[in-house]
Amino acid sequence: MVVNAMLEAKLELFPYLSVQGDELIVLIRCPLHVLQRFADKSDFEMRADPAQLELTLKAGNPQYRIAPIQITHDVDITPIPPTEYIYFKYEQDLNPNIYYVYAGLQDAFSKSVRLKLTFNILRAPKRMGGCDIELSKLLFKKKILCMFPMHDKEQAKQLLARCWHWGTMPWDIPTHDLKEYFGEKIALYNVFIAHYSYWCDTRMQTIPPVLPIYSVVITIWSIFMLEYWKREEFRASLR
Repeated sequence: MVVNAMLEAKLELFPYLSVQGDELIVLIRCPLHVLQRFADKSDFEMRADPAQLELTLKAGNPQYRIAPIQITHDVDITPIPPTEYIYFKYEQDLNPNIYYVYAGLQDAFSKSVRLKLTFNILRAPKRMGGCDIELSKLLFKKKILCMFPMHDKEQAKQLLARCWHWGTMPWDIPTHDLKEYFGEKIALYNVFIAHYSYWCDTRMQTIPPVLPIYSVVITIWSIFMLEYWKREEFRASLR
């Protein structure tokens, strides 16, 4: 039943029997055209390419009577350009160049996006092109023992080398690459650890010898650390 539902959704399956012969291991791959169709139907949000988006705004759209739009970027207010970190619903009819393509990829569907869409396809109703599989229910009843994405050993090795390099400080860890590989939750945790480590280093440089003065300093430090964390959290949410 589960396998048939995945085949009906046009997923590519690679089944293997376990060594004992009593368990079925299925590798799942979702073709690009299936991902694109489902992303369109489910209104999945994709990141826009900043340069292409700026050109599109400047050109306008005479067909829909949309005048050219020019947005001024004042670096004194924010270093982030107005067309950076913009997400909107994916549509197959739009110019594919409008979507951001990460370095080394040929399309806008990065590995993390593919994983999210594949997981959503497994749970989505069939009218949207999904499999309509109740994964949590099957896991609870032990019909499915486990499910997880496969590691990319080469990418994981490169990411680990960058994080564990002797010259990499906690606040220099590539959190964006962590997000693309492990997801937003783990990336946000590392963003906070990096922020906290940086402010701990600042605190160690300002510790006075007298305890009462130190109490005042640590109180002021904690206020500034938390207020600046709010800013950093908002920046991370954009990325």
